This record gives sequence, structure tokens and C-alpha cells, in this order.
Amino acid sequence: MQVTSFLTIAFASVALAQKSPSKIPVALITVEASRGGAGHAKNSTDIVRVNIGADGATEDQFPVLKEVSTLYLTGAEGVSVDNIVCTPFRPGGATAPTFTNTKPVRLSLNTVEVSKIECRGS
Repeated sequence: MQVTSFLTIAFASVALAQKSPSKIPVALITVEASRGGAGHAKNSTDIVRVNIGADGATEDQFPVLKEVSTLYLTGAEGVSVDNIVCTPFRPGGATAPTFTNTKPVRLSLNTVEVSKIECRGS
């Protein structure tokens, strides 16, 4: 009887998982911050998860965006990384150059603030 109950629960879980809406695709962005200049550089990197096609990731959600040197699109979940283009926004709404998995964007040799990153899949 316990085996039957277990199998019933297992099959019900599989059925629910198949009916659940798919996850929102996510872009994985590596944020690099270079501080200190030549010979004294202190670099740090962090990963930011950006929902593709949504409102993007903001510095309120990810304080690491307050100090950015370079942005790299290093991975994706739920979509091919080859089909993603991301746009960083500076405070005030100005855009910086877009970046992809084959073309990172260097915003500064030191650090600058990025207020938001939006990513789109094609």
C-alpha cells in the first residue's frame, strides 16, 4: 500500500511539473569592477541574473552595478546564449553599447555606475 501511495504521488508530481508554466529565460552576466589603476589593480567579479524580456536588473536589486568596468554575457538558462543581446543603462537613462556572449562591453578602465541592464532574446 505504501508503494502504491508513493507511485501515485510520484506520477502526480510529474503531471503537475509538465503542466506548470515554463521558467522565464535568464541571462547570466559577469560584472567586473577594476579599481586602483595600473600596478595597483583590485579586480572583483560577480554574477547578475537578468530575466530576458522583462524589466531588467537594477542597481537596487544588485548593488554590484554601482561599480562596473566590464560586462560579459557568460551564460543563459532556458534560451540559447547565442540569441541574447543585453543593453546597460547609465543613470539618467542613457544607454551604453550593447553586449553579447561574443562581444563584452568595457564601460571604463576604472568603474562607472550602471542603473539597469535589460536583455532580449531573438
